[in-house]
Amino acid sequence: MSLKSIRLKKGYSQIEVSKLLNMPLRTYKRYELSEESNKTYRHELIQSKLTKLPTNIIRKDLKNENICVVEINSKSVAFGTLLAKKNKVTFFDENNDVVKSLKSGQYHAIQGDISTFIEENGIVLSATSNENIFNISDLIFLSNNNEIFTRKILQKIFENNKDKVVVISNPSMELIDYTKSQFKGLEVIALLDLSNETKSIFCYKNPKRLVLGVKRISLKSKRVAMILENIVDNATKASFVSFDEFTAISSFISKYLSMHSELLKELKDQTAKMGINTNKVIENVLGSINLNDFTELDKSM
Repeated sequence: MSLKSIRLKKGYSQIEVSKLLNMPLRTYKRYELSEESNKTYRHELIQSKLTKLPTNIIRKDLKNENICVVEINSKSVAFGTLLAKKNKVTFFDENNDVVKSLKSGQYHAIQGDISTFIEENGIVLSATSNENIFNISDLIFLSNNNEIFTRKILQKIFENNKDKVVVISNPSMELIDYTKSQFKGLEVIALLDLSNETKSIFCYKNPKRLVLGVKRISLKSKRVAMILENIVDNATKASFVSFDEFTAISSFISKYLSMHSELLKELKDQTAKMGINTNKVIENVLGSINLNDFTELDKSM
């Protein structure tokens, strides 16, 4: 049996195996992918150790989740496609034309790395405009592109599924307060958007953070955290914060990114006029920054 077959049967990711076997991820990947390595003593040793690993019960169980991703747009398609590698994912949208477009593979976001990811992993995207999908899904992700639409969907979910787990991307404090007062029983979890790119699946696979806002840490919220940890490639661990803390973090990041974008645009305009390399300027600026300055500032606050 191949290393990959044994690993998948045991329920581990490549990152987890490399850590358990105390070897670099790149090295393990090379042994798993290379047919020539099957003939070496080193390969047999890795195979023996891998065979002896205990079955990862939690991870194997997580591969059978029925997940609904509500509202089809560029970000939700990237995120939902990544979820679909290890879970049964169905997209929901009220627009039948958009649903047909996604199912046929013609939706505009299915290109580049998303298209490659779908092809490499044999993923078939499923989509529907039938609200019954809410009843049969274990977990519902709301992309929250429009909070009025999000409230409307929450109402529809709550009508027949008062104990569902609903994850909302970047909700405002007003939306969080609304869900707590109107939909008691629903397990609502706030998710800090994993990506600032609208079309790239790479950013979702390698997030800098996994932040979940919760009323309390429960078994359901821990399960959501494990599902998210299970789909990323860089071993990022989820952290739980209160809804108030979540709002503060989300607000700060939003303002920081907006400021960063404006400064970068201003820099590009200036360097273009002067005929110099923008990246070179940025590298020189970053190289002159003393991180100790920020440490001292932090201590004084």
